[in-house]
Amino acid sequence: MYGNAILSIYISGYRMGKFPINCSVRQGCPLSMQLFAIFMVHLLCALESKLMGFRVGTNSHKSGAIAYADDITLLLASPSEIPKLQAIVDQYGKARGEKINIQKSKTMTVEMWETTVDIMAIP
Repeated sequence: MYGNAILSIYISGYRMGKFPINCSVRQGCPLSMQLFAIFMVHLLCALESKLMGFRVGTNSHKSGAIAYADDITLLLASPSEIPKLQAIVDQYGKARGEKINIQKSKTMTVEMWETTVDIMAIP
């Protein structure tokens, strides 16, 4: 479906030419979320198996990651899990060519963690 996809840009009614789409999916493509979910499941499984996680809700199982659309909330039990998280993210990023958008990421502590702990350079 995406093998020979091309793109044209229109500015003020004028077409600026055609060029091939070499990566990613088209903006607004109805398949984009499904394709993202197919690839994201590997990251979520790795996070669930390696992180201690927390129980979210009264009758739920422990979870280290909660995903909604293209957002992931990670639940770390202690600062000692940060190197595990970094290793998982690095391995996934190398395999898939993806990386965390640090500008869109935030960290928040619920318990009394040392505030100077660096969590992957995320504020």
